[in-house]
Amino acid sequence: MKKSLILIGIIIVSFIFIFALKPKKLQKESIIQTKITEKVEEQKQPLVIPEKFLIEVPFTSQSPFATWDEDENSACEEASLIMAWHWLKGDVIGKIPPAQAEQEIRGLIAFENEKYGNSFDTSAKDTAQTFIDYYKNKNIKVKYDFTTNEIIEEISKGNIVIVPANGIALNNPNFKQPGPETHMLIVTGYDQNKKEFTTNDPGTRRGQDYIYTYDVLFNAIQDYPTGKHEPNNETRKAMLVVSK
Repeated sequence: MKKSLILIGIIIVSFIFIFALKPKKLQKESIIQTKITEKVEEQKQPLVIPEKFLIEVPFTSQSPFATWDEDENSACEEASLIMAWHWLKGDVIGKIPPAQAEQEIRGLIAFENEKYGNSFDTSAKDTAQTFIDYYKNKNIKVKYDFTTNEIIEEISKGNIVIVPANGIALNNPNFKQPGPETHMLIVTGYDQNKKEFTTNDPGTRRGQDYIYTYDVLFNAIQDYPTGKHEPNNETRKAMLVVSK
């Protein structure tokens, strides 16, 4: 009888102990679940897009002294990368001094010729690789098949966007007409009310903060093959996103 009472007592104490611990476990699980829910909700917060945004990027023409020789006629990619690099370093100069820009463009062309055997046209993918190889920096990525809004989103995040384009379709009156079939430029800002992009267009000495409408720039964006003015059957849109 005494043993039975002791056994019953042990069972009762065990149940009390188990039920005393269970609320703590449930409370801990509830806290974990709450934190997970808060994190998911935080990730779902929509990106706030300002009505207008402009990033100051140092500018250079692809032909700083307007010589427009064969190399400089094809140096829009190099000039775009050089502008992006100066911005990435935090340079606050409005324009890169012509002598410095000329030296940097020639240096990048020489690097490409030695490493790749080509410095004329380079596709979006190859241009990004040139940036990585030359500057030893991976803060650049290629995106394809995007919308106008995706360009705007990248800029609103504080990133600059480099785009390959059909220069003829840009219809820039400052180009030697009709304009280059293959071209590259930097998108530095936008204005939602005016539906305009602000760019640093190296194809003209008047290219700093040059304005294109959303439609004109987006419709002109077109990737092209690497090589010396190869026939371009590419219809895919590409952009290079450079971030700090």
